[in-house]
Amino acid sequence: MKCGCGGSFEEKIQEIQGIKCNVMVCGSCREIVFTIEQSKIFHKMKQIQDELAKENKKISRVGNSMGITLPAKLKELGYDIGKSLDIRILDSKHLVIELFT
Repeated sequence: MKCGCGGSFEEKIQEIQGIKCNVMVCGSCREIVFTIEQSKIFHKMKQIQDELAKENKKISRVGNSMGITLPAKLKELGYDIGKSLDIRILDSKHLVIELFT
């Protein structure tokens, strides 16, 4: 796929509005465009991100442990009851929750 500047687009992972997604990036001018499929995936993740931002989550007690609830909309991304998660601490205020595939 050619860019208006004459360069070629390559598929790369970029962070756009806080979401890491596949996009097409021109090797010359660095213009970013989406394919139709990339756009659909980005917009689905953006909708879920916006829904998550609306809700304030609280930590609850589960036996002697702590827990949080996740919105059902995350099922569209493969999260579901019984799935395994990897949780890592970035710093004292940030966690990363990653779905094992």
